[in-house]
Amino acid sequence: WGPLLAAGWVASAIAISTVLLGYQGVLSVHHWHAENLAKRECVAELPGPLLPLPQRNYYLSLPWMSKSEPRFNIFYNYPRDREAGRWFERGGISGLISEGYFGTIVTHPGATPTYDGASFLPHYDLRKRNCADLDIYVRKGS
Repeated sequence: WGPLLAAGWVASAIAISTVLLGYQGVLSVHHWHAENLAKRECVAELPGPLLPLPQRNYYLSLPWMSKSEPRFNIFYNYPRDREAGRWFERGGISGLISEGYFGTIVTHPGATPTYDGASFLPHYDLRKRNCADLDIYVRKGS
């Protein structure tokens, strides 16, 4: 058992050193923190509910990022359920967008202003373009 145990310790030391030397893993999340602070400045006071698109923006719905209520995130398998023809109340996300339900819709810059087959443009105006790598659409009249 001795040689096997020694080999395990050596393998662990090599794996840990690849992280500590910066070859693998993350040594600092400061850049994520700075990015999220900038995004918070863009969305903190926007009317709700806020719909963050695409999935990489879900952090925006957290209470310390945005004051908008109710909190809204799309479940990870929603696109697959829509493709499978499953029924959703009020027509799903596309129905809610078409109704103008959301106070704010956030996308990445230059994205087509549509989601789930519904266009934002009838009910939403582009309020901020490329604010901390976000395009922000706000319901007309808000």
